[in-house]
Order: sequence, then C-alpha cells, then structure tokens
Amino acid sequence: SEFYPQGKYFRSECKKCSAEKSKGRYATTSPEVKDRWKRKARAKRYGLTLKEYDNLVGRAKACEICGTSNPGPKGEWHIDHSHDTGKVRGILCHCCNLALGLFRDNRANLERANAYLEVRDG
Repeated sequence: SEFYPQGKYFRSECKKCSAEKSKGRYATTSPEVKDRWKRKARAKRYGLTLKEYDNLVGRAKACEICGTSNPGPKGEWHIDHSHDTGKVRGILCHCCNLALGLFRDNRANLERANAYLEVRDG
C-alpha cells in the first residue's frame, strides 16, 4: 500500500517520496505550463482535444442562456454537458451552469420554475 502499482510490479519510489518529488517539480513549473495542464485536463474530461477546447472557450463572448459577458467569480466559462450522454452543449456563466445543475437538467423542473415566476411576478 506504500507503493504505486506499475504493471505486475510496484514502482521503486514510495508514494510519499513520489508526492514530494511532484510538489518540487510543480513549484518550479511556469504559469503558462500549469495553465496548459489545466486546460488539457478539462478538455479530456469532456472528450475534447486541447485544440477543440481552446476553440470552444476562446469563441465564448457571452453565456448562451443569460447573455452575460461575465463568466463568473473565477473568470472562467463553464462547459455545459449532458450528464446522460456526456455530449457538450455549450458555454455558460457560473450562475447559469449552477442553476441547471440545481434543477438537475430537468426540463419539467425548469418549466415549473418559469410558471411559478409568471404567476408570482405577474
């Protein structure tokens, strides 16, 4: 349990030493490389190449639901995707992405919320 598996055997370096080595490398890595790593990880999460991810996010000028040009508190757009199929649907701001998630991507819930606002706000 102290060593990572590597094929049929285990790595020669223990988990603790491996972590320390990684921390040291990460601390000396340039911000540009760290940003690339982050973008690449996000692209992989959604089944996109880095180029496809950069094109998708680079084209985003506004949220596809509310139209705001402010992506949110971290300044990063969210990639909206179907949790059933994994298919990318578009680019959203933090609030709209959160709202869809809280409504569980359920159209009926969204329609009931809309009807509620229609009645309550008149």
